[in-house]
Amino acid sequence: MTSPQHNRQTANPEVASEPLHVQSTRGVANRTVLLDWLRTDDRFSSAVFIAIVVSFFCVGSSKLPAEPTTKMSANSITVWLGTSGNQSKGIYSTRLQTDKGKLSASELATEIDGAGFLCWHPTKDIIYSIGQVKGSQPSINAFAIKGSTLEPINSVPIGDGGAAHLSINSTGTMLASAQYGGGSVAVFKVNPDGSLHSRTQLIKHQGGSKVVARRQNSSHAHYVGFSPDERFLMVPDLGLDRVVIYSVDAANAKLTRHGEGVVPPGSGPRHMKFNKDGRFAVVLNELSLTVTVFAYDAEAGTMVPLQTVQTVPKAELDAEKF
Repeated sequence: MTSPQHNRQTANPEVASEPLHVQSTRGVANRTVLLDWLRTDDRFSSAVFIAIVVSFFCVGSSKLPAEPTTKMSANSITVWLGTSGNQSKGIYSTRLQTDKGKLSASELATEIDGAGFLCWHPTKDIIYSIGQVKGSQPSINAFAIKGSTLEPINSVPIGDGGAAHLSINSTGTMLASAQYGGGSVAVFKVNPDGSLHSRTQLIKHQGGSKVVARRQNSSHAHYVGFSPDERFLMVPDLGLDRVVIYSVDAANAKLTRHGEGVVPPGSGPRHMKFNKDGRFAVVLNELSLTVTVFAYDAEAGTMVPLQTVQTVPKAELDAEKF
């Protein structure tokens, strides 16, 4: 399975679903913005699903990257659209008028299949994408930003199917991806020029909580993100009901299993975010439609659950079909 789907009521319950995520661009008016998961297949041709993801979300830390060199006007931001589906051709670019809140007509920046998530290099005009270029294997792909287009630099196969998410550290030396279908984490070394060096590690998660039938029969790694000090990598796994924690060896682009944060059975953790001072982590649970708050010990690299909050009334949860 190369990419997750949007519809919860999919015929294949082992396929991930991608809800609408929107993150404000307030305070980053002169920065490029990444928009991910624009679905254009025949089932969703009448609707647009867009996730606006600014650079600090993709990098996985609270620090903004260095100012990109792409030229932008004071009231306009370059926006990149990662898309997937039958009518999708790849990654698109558009312009956001920040004073009017309007997007210009999109243009195809580069052709690629299944570009469901993007992130960029912290200091260089380079975007990384999941997906397949010209029928190749599911890979992590590096592109140089050339105005409103993207020029392929190189690609490195993942080796365990398509990824659902990727993240690069703030020094631009190490990139990680989460494979939903394969239930794995892949690690890649990044060259000083921003090109991809090699895949250095592929870690398969084992087991499944089996609380929610079919959705949790096996591992489904759904997200990868670095801790604020980047000593650890966090991987919410929907199938395990765990946030798997790895210690990071950035110099060698390697991970070592360190511990885990536990959500209530059947929650299905999907994404997470640290608060500004790094003392707390918030995990979004897809299957239970809840949010779990953890106390985070940065020195020890541990997560202790504090509370789980329902995001919708129980009647609405009961009506969901997974």
